[in-house]
Amino acid sequence: MKRRIPSVPTAIAIIFGWLTLLGFLLGPSFSLHLLFIQGAATLVAVAFLLGIVNLLSVHIRRITSQERDWAYSIFLILSFLIVIGTGAASTLAGEGLRGEGLGWIFEHVLSPLEAAAASLLVFFLVAAAFRVMRKRPTWPTFVFVMTIILVLLGTVPFPGEAGQILTEVRDWLVHVFAMAGARGMLLGVALGTIATGVRVLIGIDRPHSEREP
Repeated sequence: MKRRIPSVPTAIAIIFGWLTLLGFLLGPSFSLHLLFIQGAATLVAVAFLLGIVNLLSVHIRRITSQERDWAYSIFLILSFLIVIGTGAASTLAGEGLRGEGLGWIFEHVLSPLEAAAASLLVFFLVAAAFRVMRKRPTWPTFVFVMTIILVLLGTVPFPGEAGQILTEVRDWLVHVFAMAGARGMLLGVALGTIATGVRVLIGIDRPHSEREP
């Protein structure tokens, strides 16, 4: 299979990637990579602003054309304007992002919504475990269901010594098994990111727009 020569955007990405990597390896003697990092941060900020503009344009179009569930688009745009307006007012008042208005929104709007979503997740998890036990009752599924039950029972404030034991079991499961699983996933993400970066640096991976159909 004939290897394709990297295109101009891919070659530029490889060159800047190697220069940035050399900057981290050489230390203070080579500071050119800091300029590249600042440029990347600027590009991310511009991309974020373009994403906001695209989001607003899509929902405004849904409202004007009255597509299905277009009323939700009104609530989204109003929520966006309220949060942006509150943040701008806090910044002009010298309070920054720690102003009382934004604090009230996070405490009385976002936190209850997160709590409601978390509670729904528990019910969905229990329902999914029950269905799996009915269709394919294997020992890993049984261990999974028992772990869910123990964690849920440990969350309930039972009185007496039984409640304390369940709480300790819940804490042990969360801090040992759940924490180990989370760290394993983070290590996997880190290794995958490193592998992807190395493949880009040596020119193996290419953008989807440059790949042959």
